[in-house]
Amino acid sequence: EDDPEDALERAFLALYDKDIHMYGGVYFVRLGGLADLKYNGLAGIIEKFIPERQRYTVRLARDRLVIAVKLHNLLPYDPSAGDVCDTCNDAINLLALPQCGCASACDAF
Repeated sequence: EDDPEDALERAFLALYDKDIHMYGGVYFVRLGGLADLKYNGLAGIIEKFIPERQRYTVRLARDRLVIAVKLHNLLPYDPSAGDVCDTCNDAINLLALPQCGCASACDAF
């Protein structure tokens, strides 16, 4: 049986192999190659890894929805003009503070 801590460590080391690195204690990602096309290209943060499902949970930046995705659907994050907050309709830059125009409402992200 695989040790859960070993599985977790391998899961996060695998992110580095995809050039996904921690920034300020958080892994920012962009999604791609998903069967549900509406999520492709969206940005978010990794919240956790679920070893038994071999998936990472990602909280989407635009609407705070959480989805579970496989490693091969995670891409490195770069700010994009297409990233818009559903709350304030301002551009989102996950590497900036505040990340969008509704600073107080979206700070929790």
